[in-house]
Amino acid sequence: MIEDPNVDVAMDDIIHVTGTVKDAFEGEIAFDGVITAPMILADSIEKTDYQTAFAPAKQTIELNSEQNQHGYKLTVQKVELADQETRVYVQVANETNNKIYFYTFDAKLIANGKQLEEEMNYDANYPEVQSELLPGVTTDGIIVFPALEEGVSTFQLYFEGSSDNWEIDFEPFVFDVGM
Repeated sequence: MIEDPNVDVAMDDIIHVTGTVKDAFEGEIAFDGVITAPMILADSIEKTDYQTAFAPAKQTIELNSEQNQHGYKLTVQKVELADQETRVYVQVANETNNKIYFYTFDAKLIANGKQLEEEMNYDANYPEVQSELLPGVTTDGIIVFPALEEGVSTFQLYFEGSSDNWEIDFEPFVFDVGM
């Protein structure tokens, strides 16, 4: 509960509430179930995001490292390490005359001799990298991997790309990351 009638909160918003437990609420739910929950009188309600509320970064590595192959530009902007996941912020730019392709399911993170695959985090609603880019288009997004094991000091990010121009060969885009 909050006494401010102008609070801007909508369905599926992630919020942070500061307040005081005032009482208990008891009500019925479907199929004759009863639920008891604390009633909180909110002093403040703030919108937040998934990263802040559920998977805060323990460490952020600013990379801003770009690789360019024939006008296919891939930039790793930063990596965020959290207890629950590893977030890789990427940008793909098509400066060619052909459609290019980037599939996040081809992305790999290699650490301590182990290969980690992309993990989908549907709860987070992170921006997704588009997979097909027309000439002149740029896309940004976050690719999620499992959390890194303790003791990892370096790792590699491995990405693949292709083009409608089959005469051009692309090498994997490999980024070395130190912590």
